Amino acid sequence: MENSNQAKQARQEIYIDREARAIKREKETESMKAQLEKRAETWRETIQKGSKIEEYEKAKELQHSDIEEAIRIYESIADNNEASLVALGEIYLFGYSYIEQNYTKAFEYFKRSAEYGNAVAQRYLGFMYDTGKGTPINKALGLLYYTFASKNYDMDASMILGYKHLQGIDVQKNCYNAAAHYRQVAEISAKQREIRHW
Repeated sequence: MENSNQAKQARQEIYIDREARAIKREKETESMKAQLEKRAETWRETIQKGSKIEEYEKAKELQHSDIEEAIRIYESIADNNEASLVALGEIYLFGYSYIEQNYTKAFEYFKRSAEYGNAVAQRYLGFMYDTGKGTPINKALGLLYYTFASKNYDMDASMILGYKHLQGIDVQKNCYNAAAHYRQVAEISAKQREIRHW
């Protein structure tokens, strides 16, 4: 009889634990949705205030035909537009047309954009610290910037962290942490689709 009561109590505890985790995930999802909505609203307000969006879009189009003019425009609006800093960082990280790769310049642009909290720039900084591109290898800072990007709902950073935890790369192998990052990837993807349909 005692074993039966213990088993019943263990099942109740498991049920309570599952419910608590489900409530926590629901709250996190609501928080993520609120933050994504806030970002979308901030973006709309920025456009309405006559920001440098038109110039940024023009530079994006010019990247394919006149890279030097695109770089000039990006640099002219870089102080007011974190996306232009990311674009400049990508140009120098990967090289573009006849523009040579320059990891040091790319690192500087991503660093400036990351200071604004740009998740893409934070992910790139994680990559650069992780691989030693433009800066000495620093695995701890690489993980830190991947984590910043993941907390800012960058799906790629969450995927990277999930894989690192799953395989035990630069972190202790932990399937639960891997699953948490992959769950966040799924939630981000679902929320992005939902926001696009608004």
